[in-house]
This record gives sequence, C-alpha cells and structure tokens, in this order.
Amino acid sequence: MNSASRCLLNNFWCISCKRCSERIGEYIAPPSNIAVLQAYGRDGNRRSEGRRNFIEHTNYVSQDDGSKRIRIRYNVEGPYGDAFVFAEHSATSGLVYILVQDKRGGQIIPIVDNRSMLMSQALSGENAGMMDAMSKLLGGGSGGGGQK
Repeated sequence: MNSASRCLLNNFWCISCKRCSERIGEYIAPPSNIAVLQAYGRDGNRRSEGRRNFIEHTNYVSQDDGSKRIRIRYNVEGPYGDAFVFAEHSATSGLVYILVQDKRGGQIIPIVDNRSMLMSQALSGENAGMMDAMSKLLGGGSGGGGQK
C-alpha cells in the first residue's frame, strides 16, 4: 500500500469513528461519557495476541459509477457492549455508508446510508438505456409489455 492510500484509509477511519461516536452512544457507551468508546482493528493474524491496529480494508472500482472506493471494517467497544463497524467511501461522492452491527443481537444501526441516493443519481439520465428499462419496469414505458 502506498502512502497516499494509507493516508486516505487513516483519514476515512478517523471520520467514521467520529460519526459513530456521535450516534451509537446509547447502544454501546453512555452519551454523557462517550470518551470510554474504543475503536480498534484486528490483531493481524499473529500467534501472540498484541496490538489490534490492522483495519481491514478493500480498495476497488465501483461497477455502478466507475468511482474508486474504499471499504473498511473495524470494531468499537464500550461499557454496554461491542459492535462491528462497516463503512465505505467513494472518491467522487464522498461517504457512501456507515453501518454498525451489534455483536450481541446482530442489530444493524445505520449511521449514514447514501446508497439509495447514489443509485438514483446514477440512474438519472446518465444512461439512457437504464432509464428506459426503469421506465418500462415502473409502467411508464412504451414497450407494450401487457398490451394486446
């Protein structure tokens, strides 16, 4: 990993940690003392337990809009429990989503979810074939689907 992508990863991790701490206090840590919330990665597959500073991440190019994206996963822990955090960032549109999954019950807590907005932007006139297909699917097209 080059230094530019490591910087992006660290920046994105800090942004998502801050957004999570603002919203998940009632589930994992008391809102009055959010400082007790800890965020960490995994231990890096070493035999001995040690530092948990490896943030799982994937860099890829989106098939929807062709933008470069990064997806990360890390852990948060507080006095009320712990959870997984899943987050994705797009180079062109910014924050795509931050989702928190409680480890106890599996409940998903959406912190930020811009996926539907990004999908609607991708479908809004940029691809005429896709717009025609959506129009036919929603019943507004002239495809003659059910007409005799």
